[in-house]
Amino acid sequence: MVAEVPQAEITIRDLDTLKILVDAKRWDILRHFVDRPRTVRQVAKVMDTSAHRLYYHVRLLVRYGLLVPVRKTLTAGNIVYHYQVSAYRFIVDPDLLVLDSSANGRGLQEAHGDD
Repeated sequence: MVAEVPQAEITIRDLDTLKILVDAKRWDILRHFVDRPRTVRQVAKVMDTSAHRLYYHVRLLVRYGLLVPVRKTLTAGNIVYHYQVSAYRFIVDPDLLVLDSSANGRGLQEAHGDD
């Protein structure tokens, strides 16, 4: 696993990723991985919560490419991952929020159907 420097910006192009990003708790968690790679336990300590409460959210942030594992270490026989944000800025693709069906089917209409 090679350490990656966060990109300057990433464009969000799907509603599922946008939903993960705009969740207030996940946004707060993500902010703690900006300045340097950290483990979930380190962030939990800073946030005054248990690591157990953060793992679900961290897994989602990783799955959607908003957080990336940059290093893994072996501590007391356990593999510990260090994560960092994938970008310093997240930009929402303007077509993603278009209600008009002429937006190549990528906007909100697709997500909610033609009710």
